[in-house]
Amino acid sequence: SGDALTIAVGDMSGRTISRRKRTLQEHLHDCPGREIPCGLGCWWVGPGKDEERHLEEDCEVQRLLNIVRPLNGLLSEACPDFRNPEVVRLQAKAVAYRRSVSAPGGPWREWKTPGRCFSCRKPVDRREQGLQSDSGEHRLCWSCLPKHVDWQHFRDNA
Repeated sequence: SGDALTIAVGDMSGRTISRRKRTLQEHLHDCPGREIPCGLGCWWVGPGKDEERHLEEDCEVQRLLNIVRPLNGLLSEACPDFRNPEVVRLQAKAVAYRRSVSAPGGPWREWKTPGRCFSCRKPVDRREQGLQSDSGEHRLCWSCLPKHVDWQHFRDNA
């Protein structure tokens, strides 16, 4: 059929020892050299069957989510403590992604003046709550940061 591939398996000398038909989906599931997007949006090289391991161990998007989710939790408290060492630590890590933000008004800097996130309209009234564009017109809250990172730029400049 048009969806099947003939896979030849060889030994070290290059001799073919077996052939079998596989679907394209089977091949992509096992192919070790394929660059694919993960479910969260970054690109990685490896077999599709290893996506769960990728998400747990080396997913760039997951690493950023592991920063912004607890940061947002701390900032969502009724009276957030902006001097909390955990807020300061997480905010410093999140700011490091600003060079890879691909959104209007860039380049992106640390916050300077209050306004609303251009993406979700949430208030960004303090530097602990997000970034501001160099032009000063746009703000980006930490919740929206992961969906505006250019992951190729991030990888190329890491």
